[in-house]
Amino acid sequence: MKNIKKKVGFISLGCDKNRVDLEKIIHGFKKKGYEITNDENLANVIVINTCGFISDAKRESIDAVIHAGTLKQNKNLECLAVCGCLVNNMNENELKKELPEVDVWVNIASKTDVISAVENFLNKSKLQNKKTVQERILTTPNHFAYLKIADGCNNFCTYCLIPKIKGPFKSEKMSLLIKEAKGLVKKGVKELILVAQDTTKYGTDLNKKTNIITLLDQLEKIDGLEKIKLLYCYPDNISDELIKKIKTSKKICHYIDMPLQHASDSVLKAMNRHTSKEQIENIILKLKKEIPDIAIRTTFIIGFPGETKKDIVNLCEFLKKHNLQNVGFFKYSREKNTPADLLDGHIPEKEKTARLKKVQAVQSKIMEVNLKKRHGKIYDVFVDDITEKTAICHGDFEVPGIDCPILIPAFSGNVGDKVKIIVIDSTKTELIGKIINVK
Repeated sequence: MKNIKKKVGFISLGCDKNRVDLEKIIHGFKKKGYEITNDENLANVIVINTCGFISDAKRESIDAVIHAGTLKQNKNLECLAVCGCLVNNMNENELKKELPEVDVWVNIASKTDVISAVENFLNKSKLQNKKTVQERILTTPNHFAYLKIADGCNNFCTYCLIPKIKGPFKSEKMSLLIKEAKGLVKKGVKELILVAQDTTKYGTDLNKKTNIITLLDQLEKIDGLEKIKLLYCYPDNISDELIKKIKTSKKICHYIDMPLQHASDSVLKAMNRHTSKEQIENIILKLKKEIPDIAIRTTFIIGFPGETKKDIVNLCEFLKKHNLQNVGFFKYSREKNTPADLLDGHIPEKEKTARLKKVQAVQSKIMEVNLKKRHGKIYDVFVDDITEKTAICHGDFEVPGIDCPILIPAFSGNVGDKVKIIVIDSTKTELIGKIINVK
C-alpha cells in the first residue's frame, strides 16, 4: 500500500466520549499499516479530534490546529486532518477560511471516516468509503477503559450545544457493546467506565427490553471484568431499580456521576433541567440510605443568567448539607445558537469568577475533611501511572484523572498492578497510601 510506512500522530481534546472515538480512529490507521507516533515532528499525518462544547474548548481546539499547522515547515507533515465537535459546531466554510492549513475536515455526519478522508487526500482520490465499526487502540493504561454506550442527546438544556453538534440521542446496539467490552477485557482491561451524554437513558430509543439495567446485567457476565463505573447519570432517570442494581452487584462500584448543574429551582428551570431542588435532594438521600458508602460526583454551572447572590449562598448550604464526594464547578459559557444566549440577566465575568471562587472554597473544605475520614481505611487500588517512584492510583470510589488520586511513595511495582493499601495521610486534594500486600 502506498501509505504503509507513513507515520500518524493524534491529538484528542474534550471529553472521554471523544477519547473513545479517537481510539477507534487510531486502530483504523494501524490496521491500514500506518505507524503511530507520539512525536509530532516525525508525523506525516496529524489527526486532531476537537471539542466545540464551549468557547474555551473551541479556542483550545483552534490553537491546537494552528500549532499543528506550523509543523508543515518541517516538511514531514503532509496532511493535517480535523474531526470532532468543532467541525459540527462551526460553519465549515468559515473554518476553512480561518484555518487554511487544514487539509481534511471530517464532519461527524459525513459518510466518510477519517482514515478514508486522509487517504483520499494523500492519494488525490475522490473515492469515499463508508464508516465501519472499528476496534480500539487504548489511550488509557491497559487495565481500564471507557465504553461509550450512546451518542447525542435529547435533553435540550438551554446552555448546551450537544444536541446541535451530535444530534438526537442514539444508543449503541447492546450486542456490539458486549462484543466491544469482551474485546477490551481480552486486551487486559479490568475496569470499564460507562459514558454517554446521559447513560441512564440507554436503550430508550431501541426497544422496551433494552435499558441500562439489562446492559449492566450482560456486562456483569463477562469473565475477567472486575469493575464497572457509571458516569453522567441524570438525576431524573436514576430509578429505584438502578439503585438496587448498584447496591447488589459484585462488579458495579459504589460510585455514581450525577450532573446536577445547580440547586436553585429558578436556575434549574431556566436551564431546562428536568428536576427540582427537592427531587435532587431526595435522590441523594435515597442513594446514601440504600448505599451508605456511595461516592457521588457531580458538577455545577456557576453564573448562569438570572442567578442571584442568594442562589450562591443556598448552593453553598446545599454542598455543606449533602457532603458530596467529588464536585466540579464551571463558569457559565455564553454560546451562540443556544436558548440561554437569549435570556436576560447575564452576569459579568468578574462576578462569575468571584462566585466560582466562593463555592470552590466551600467544597475544598468539605473535600479535605472527607479525605481525612479515609485515614486508616484499607482499599484495593489500581496503579495508573508512576512518576519519580510515586505510584498514582485509583480505587472504587474515584475515576482516574477526574477525582482525587491516591499516591503511594517509593513504589517499586508497575502500571496496572492491583495493590492493597492503607491510607496513612492526605493533602487537600490527594490521599497518601501504604502498600499492605500485592495481589
